[in-house]
Amino acid sequence: MRVDVACLIALFVSLGGCMGTGEFTNPDDDDTVLGDNPFEDDDDATGDDDDVADDDDVADDDDVADDDDVADDDDVANDDDVADDDDVADDDDDSTIGVFDCDTAPEVSSGEQIIPGARGYHGLDFDQGGRIVGSDGSSLIKSDYAGNWYVFLPGAGFVQQMVYLPNGDLAYATPIGVMRATVAGGTSQINPTGGLYGLILGPDGMLWGAGPTGVHRIDPVTGAGELLFDLPFDTPHSLGHSPDGTVLYIGTVGSGTLYSVSLDEDHNPIGAPAAFAEVGGGWHDGVGVDACGFLYVPDYWDSTLFRISPSGDVNVFVDWSNEFGAYGHGAVFGNGIGGWSEFNLYVPLPYDNNLVKEVEVGVPRSGWGGTVVNAP
Repeated sequence: MRVDVACLIALFVSLGGCMGTGEFTNPDDDDTVLGDNPFEDDDDATGDDDDVADDDDVADDDDVADDDDVADDDDVANDDDVADDDDVADDDDDSTIGVFDCDTAPEVSSGEQIIPGARGYHGLDFDQGGRIVGSDGSSLIKSDYAGNWYVFLPGAGFVQQMVYLPNGDLAYATPIGVMRATVAGGTSQINPTGGLYGLILGPDGMLWGAGPTGVHRIDPVTGAGELLFDLPFDTPHSLGHSPDGTVLYIGTVGSGTLYSVSLDEDHNPIGAPAAFAEVGGGWHDGVGVDACGFLYVPDYWDSTLFRISPSGDVNVFVDWSNEFGAYGHGAVFGNGIGGWSEFNLYVPLPYDNNLVKEVEVGVPRSGWGGTVVNAP
């Protein structure tokens, strides 16, 4: 039996659980839980009511969710025409799986667009549920690719860059330290080092942060931190690792110098950072890295997104200087889930109402699951 998806959607809407474009009302009956999944109910009052989520006529009925003809049928859930289709995030045939030839990497972006609903101030990241998270200047907002959004963490305050941890918690930099937001929206302090701007998850599973006090490494489990190094002439501001994890790149505020330092097998710096490339006027708000090893660095003073090759060659990838508010204050690749392409960068626009822009790159992110050939 093949289920009519439109009918199921109509049934869902009739039960009061549909979310529309724009801010939606949480269909969960437990709206007071911060960060609660807005698509799943917590108790029997709604989501677990025999007449709704667990009713034999709906969610658990053999004719619907568990029927061999539906959920496990090759014609539906595992069919290339439905759940594993090229247009869906988890398909084996999706663009996230395959071979990419770095010789075909574009030298300039082919386009960009504003993502409806999404918000970003200085940092962005993506959860495993197909949503982007960023700040609107006071709260953390989650949005799907279609523009449906909700407040994940109200009153988060001044938030810089952020990154998801393997356990699903969100780490984010603030003036009072590196903070944690759980899936349910609870908060706690990971480490008291304040003033960090850049924050990424390193190949060693540690948090790496950059700010006026230098480059720090923080254990997200224990909260223990260490100062790895400072720079003599510039202020560390943003960070990125090479695809193989053997090099750390440091964007700066100051002279315009982008630094690099080699890392040993334990991911400890080998010697002092050295000048890698001269990039823009000297305010590097992000270091995005693709699977070929190219770096994408937005510079505030030039209002430009630069691309830097692994050998240090610099070229203009996107020029935003002639459009007020168009400057992308960061550079984070999508994770390939829910429409957030691993071949595109997502940048927050603090000078344009904290909107979020998608920038076409045409090269997969570092950590992409496919095979890379002809890397420079």
